[in-house]
Amino acid sequence: MEELDVANIFLTIRQKKKIIIAILLISILVGIMYSFLIVQPKYETTCKILVEKAEESIVELIDSNDVYNDIINNVNIQNLSIEELKNDVIELEYTTKNKTIDINVKNGNKEDAQKIANETCNILITKLDELYNMKNNKIIEQPSLPENPYNVDHIRDIGISLLIGIVLSFLYVIVYCSYNESIRNREEIENATDMKVLGVVPIQKSPETTSYFLKNLRTNIEFNKNNPKPKSLLVTSFTQEEGKSYIASNLAISFAQTGKKVLLIDGDMVEGTQHDCFKVDSKKGLSDVLNKINDLDKINLEEYTKKTKIENLSIITLGDKVTNSSELLMSSKFNELLDKLKEKFDLIIFDSTPSLNISDSVILSSYVDASLIVAEYNKTKLQDLIKLENSIKNVGGKITGVVMNKMPIKHKECKTLDKYSNK
Repeated sequence: MEELDVANIFLTIRQKKKIIIAILLISILVGIMYSFLIVQPKYETTCKILVEKAEESIVELIDSNDVYNDIINNVNIQNLSIEELKNDVIELEYTTKNKTIDINVKNGNKEDAQKIANETCNILITKLDELYNMKNNKIIEQPSLPENPYNVDHIRDIGISLLIGIVLSFLYVIVYCSYNESIRNREEIENATDMKVLGVVPIQKSPETTSYFLKNLRTNIEFNKNNPKPKSLLVTSFTQEEGKSYIASNLAISFAQTGKKVLLIDGDMVEGTQHDCFKVDSKKGLSDVLNKINDLDKINLEEYTKKTKIENLSIITLGDKVTNSSELLMSSKFNELLDKLKEKFDLIIFDSTPSLNISDSVILSSYVDASLIVAEYNKTKLQDLIKLENSIKNVGGKITGVVMNKMPIKHKECKTLDKYSNK
């Protein structure tokens, strides 16, 4: 179990909000079902007898089985023993100071509750007369017909169930944070792998702050002592929705802003989205080039290279969707294609597929100068990152480093960065 971090707890709440909402809704639903369907309503009524004089033996009388036997015989009470009648239905209490016998009756039927209370009063008055010749006892409080069950409170039950749901949700978040194997700091990556964390990209911060971190990442890639100034760069991740395409497109823009001629290639020939990001036509893209790669000398690459609204940035889209993308990438002429593109551009960035169950990114890593792995904070598992590292190394690929995406950044730090960015 790792030390809990408040920022991590709040991020987990944000990421797992659907599960948390489900826990709350289920708790409320259980509370509603319990309150409306399971709880058997019971009604309560009371009456009071003023006795003629104080007698200690009255206590013995109201505790005796004789009274309860008479109640059972005179009132239609089914399948109840004397003990059940004593504990669950009727409560008798004698107050010496006030010389009163308090009778409290609970029953699932309001009419029966009133009837039992009346009969109990009458039986007690008769018993007091027979046993102690107490003739002047009288009922000073008549049992009323109860309107609402005493044990049913829908608002209370639903409120308690909501509180239970909140507690369960909190426990779920705490347990998840304690035993979560996802990456939460750069030290975990650098201690377990041979890769360095070249930068982080914050979660849902201002464009100025995000731009600062992307420029920092750009600098670290450009001047990485192990693999400086790569001419071709692969951006990949282990699973989907870790921010790979977002990092690739924004990194391409960031490099283009330095005056470099940059080409962004959408290497996901099944679900690529870069054409949507830059508002260009997806047709005539990478898959079409690869289908004709055996006649590479006859291909006019400018037909497949589209300008974007960003100065110095061009894009090759995914093209027609294919099912044999891995086979197309394994062409012996792919290196030749890459060399031709390098003649026209200072930097080529591939936005490839995630490596889980798809080999395209691993194949591409063997061609490019460097690979950048995107790991999402509190989502990407360390073991998965190690698997991806080994897969790329096994095909001879070079890894320039890792970028941690959706990293929580302290508000104070963001304000400082925004201040300097605006200046």
